[in-house]
Amino acid sequence: MFMRIRQSVSCQRGKTLIEILASIVILSIIVIPLLGFFVQSQKTVQVSGEIIDATYVAQLFMEETIQHSKGNNLFLSGPITIKGYGSQFDSANKQHTLEFTEENRYFVTINLKHKNSNLVQVLVKVFEDNVDLKLEAQMESIVVWEGLENETNP
Repeated sequence: MFMRIRQSVSCQRGKTLIEILASIVILSIIVIPLLGFFVQSQKTVQVSGEIIDATYVAQLFMEETIQHSKGNNLFLSGPITIKGYGSQFDSANKQHTLEFTEENRYFVTINLKHKNSNLVQVLVKVFEDNVDLKLEAQMESIVVWEGLENETNP
């Protein structure tokens, strides 16, 4: 039995250089497009992460605004303050606008517009910066603003 194995091993010939080069070329043809998928998926993960971060910032400011709407907060009387920033109040359109920079990374605007009775439309926009104004995330809701019905019906 050992003789047969020894004979079969001694009879085998090695691979030629052309066969090795051909196999490398075929393998390269298969692997290179797959590497492109990995590069593209990494770019997609990066962009998705940036969108998630900006959406998280928008969610934080939406929650802060909703929390601010609780209690007897005056809306139509003048500027309001959210996170230490005062609003610009447009009495003709019954709306507030707040603008500020979050974590030196995002430029955030909050637009509060009185709809009717005690309902206020809240629009939070998160931009990459305040120069290019590339919109990263946006969140919109209608909030019941407590105390607003007392301002509209004295």
